[in-house]
Amino acid sequence: MHAQDIQWAEKLIGFSSQKGDKLFSATQVLGPPSRFPLHEFTPCSWMPSADKNEGSVFIHVGFRSVLPSSEILLIQSHVPSVPLELQIINTNGATIVLRGNTQTAGNRMRYRLNYPEVIAEIRIVWLPSQTNFQLDAIGIGNGEWDFDLLSPTSNTISNKAKKIISLQSSSDEVLPVWSKDGNMIYFDRKGHPENTGIEKLDDIWMSKRLPSGAWTQPEHPSSPLNNEQHNYVNAVTDDTPSLLLGNAYGGDHPLVVMQQIDNVWSGPKPVYVEGFTNADRFNEYHLSADGEYLLFAVEAADGWGLRDIYVSRRTGPNSFGKPANLGKSINTAAVEMSPSLSPDGTTLYFASNGRAGYGGYDIYASKRLDDTWTKWTDPVNLGPQINTAGWEAYFSVSPDATVALFASSFQSNNFDLMEVALTPAPPEALTLFVHVADKSDGLPVQAKVVCLQIEDAGGNKVATEMNRQFGNNPEVLPGSRYMLAVEADGYFGVVHDLLIADTATTSAVLDIMLIPRKAGATFNLEEVYFKANTSTLLDSSFTALTEMEVFLLAHREVNIEIRGHTNGLCDESYCLSLSRKRAEAIAAYLLSRGIAPERLTTNGMGKSAPVADDSTPEGRQKNQRVEIVLLKVE
Repeated sequence: MHAQDIQWAEKLIGFSSQKGDKLFSATQVLGPPSRFPLHEFTPCSWMPSADKNEGSVFIHVGFRSVLPSSEILLIQSHVPSVPLELQIINTNGATIVLRGNTQTAGNRMRYRLNYPEVIAEIRIVWLPSQTNFQLDAIGIGNGEWDFDLLSPTSNTISNKAKKIISLQSSSDEVLPVWSKDGNMIYFDRKGHPENTGIEKLDDIWMSKRLPSGAWTQPEHPSSPLNNEQHNYVNAVTDDTPSLLLGNAYGGDHPLVVMQQIDNVWSGPKPVYVEGFTNADRFNEYHLSADGEYLLFAVEAADGWGLRDIYVSRRTGPNSFGKPANLGKSINTAAVEMSPSLSPDGTTLYFASNGRAGYGGYDIYASKRLDDTWTKWTDPVNLGPQINTAGWEAYFSVSPDATVALFASSFQSNNFDLMEVALTPAPPEALTLFVHVADKSDGLPVQAKVVCLQIEDAGGNKVATEMNRQFGNNPEVLPGSRYMLAVEADGYFGVVHDLLIADTATTSAVLDIMLIPRKAGATFNLEEVYFKANTSTLLDSSFTALTEMEVFLLAHREVNIEIRGHTNGLCDESYCLSLSRKRAEAIAAYLLSRGIAPERLTTNGMGKSAPVADDSTPEGRQKNQRVEIVLLKVE
């Protein structure tokens, strides 16, 4: 059964207790699983309280069922615990009690009904002593539970991320922030030996991006940007530059602005956010490219759990209005952190440990649907090119939206900065081996091959002299269209329109058969087929017939004879008649396509000219053929 075929519990009817009103609350069982297939402790699952149960531990949920279901699936996040019983209530009000009859695989428990039921409610009961488990989701459906609940990966990021070696150290590198022109980044380096102060707390570092795309060795600015406190850049607000910094710098405000004038940093000036609070020791900030909206991740009383993402609109040069929670479509009971926006302000990137993913924290993307900042598309996991079994966060898109940087702990004892191209990687060229042969005898022909790219993979016209190649082994790009011209002395030249299919291989072979420019040259008309024992052409023949038609229209000086041949199983008169009728059928097709009748001659050869042994099916197939003989070529 696929994930979309499962109905998840939609209504909370009752429960015995819950560990918290937000974290570990009973409402966490509603909807699809939060962290599956990961099996870990999470506040995004229901966890009963160990000291607030009066009797049995239970949860009671409802479904919007319209179809009969024969199976129930429980997904538990931590310390799976087998229930005492399941009470299944159908739409008629009847109750079916299930005890045992379960199949357990990791954090999944599967129950099967003897007969399908339209399920309205399920009440699950545990013993009073069973309080250490976490229940993530309750589903009903039919068939085998063969599904993948992990969010689909984004098609936007198909390229593999790579570590920026020049910025790597034995310390954590996080929070990359781009300059306005995209030629430099500021980032946070934690605990580095060269950091300011005795404790070596977070300091600001920076690196320049070279035209080649490489990054220079990082520089460590001195005071006033760095001092003994935690120092980090949240945004570059203009080209001067002016920096939105995270550090009180001796005051009591979490954000300040410093401006660089004549290479001297002025300030700091405090930045005010109306009603700002944070119950968590960590926070992250991001300023939209137009400078109008401040996003930040904090823990507040009106949140959905731990750290949530909020937005605040600018109200003055150094002030922002009352924060608004981005809503439950973005925030979970767990931690959402490191928010950032695409340069056009429509896509939100953030890290979370409250959603289906690959590791501790994954990076997700969501599109803003309107200007309320509370309506978003379902967040999409950026997929295995970005997210790993480690932690990924701090996704930051370049001003031209071609590159993104982020921090990852994968295969490392600390966070390293990673880089990924956001534009699709150009397809790798493959070698096209063009084999040219004589259509009469199949022998190789020395030919001149010209290959011209006329369209790229996006359908754009690109035919220029620069895209012309000569020789039998041109380099071609998957998804592109080419014109291939082949000429040889003593042969009719050909021009082919080629669409190179997407392929994972490094080469392809194209066989070109040239027709000799001489009277008497004879060749088989390949892939022409008739209905058995008749002269009725099959539809599969018309590709070959069209090619013959095009040849004759291009070379009006050519006259041909069409010769029909049969195998030798039937008597001679029958074979002569059938072969003649088949040759005439091909001539009739060519006449219907505008070929002058004086250019066509037909002949039925019967079984008089075999080319293979008639005693085998393969031999008879070869003998049963149509030949073309060039009668006039000038």
